[in-house]
Amino acid sequence: MSRPPRPTYRVGMTAITAPRTLSFSRVAGGLVIVAAATGIAGAIALLVVPPAVPPDIFSYPLEGSAYAVVQASFFVNHVLLGLGLVALLMLPVSRARPGHAGLWIALVGMAVLAVCELWAIGVADAAYPSPETAPLDIGYGVSSIALGVGLVLAGIGVARSREWSGWRRWIVLVAGVMLFVVVLPGLLAGFVGGRIGLALWMVAWGLIGVALVTERPPGRPA
Repeated sequence: MSRPPRPTYRVGMTAITAPRTLSFSRVAGGLVIVAAATGIAGAIALLVVPPAVPPDIFSYPLEGSAYAVVQASFFVNHVLLGLGLVALLMLPVSRARPGHAGLWIALVGMAVLAVCELWAIGVADAAYPSPETAPLDIGYGVSSIALGVGLVLAGIGVARSREWSGWRRWIVLVAGVMLFVVVLPGLLAGFVGGRIGLALWMVAWGLIGVALVTERPPGRPA
């Protein structure tokens, strides 16, 4: 007598068994929590570290080698957050429009943002602002806006799907909105405002990680 097939999540044309998808979701969620925690710690550290260069140097407050290490850690941070977006793509929570489209837009934005973090190492000693740093500023701006738009669209899809309940239903949308009402205004306000805004944004990402870690099999309320 054959056993009934296990429940599946469908991503495009590929059927993925629910246990495998849940396992990836939980691992990715854990990594998102780690990324969020290190992001908060990094923002606080940059606020309290004694400046090693003047404020008009792009790497402020760090000198070149320390700045390179920090930027590399930011790159890893974005990769881990990107894994969280991939996990959301694999779950039924993203199936309502415009969830999938939003997550793909957010992934592209996150990828470009990650590249910008490495690019920044090459202009660490440049004056800021300057023609040398202007293209990087554009890259940061465009990728951040794409990421924010993608998260807002994805958050609308998550809310419409009703696969998650309570705060989990809204946390992706909150993260997207925060980029526009907390992070970008903070960055425009200056160095301190930018670090505070980014730290608060990481709290929202940490909650996305919690939502992924606590994802449940189909048929159970989340």
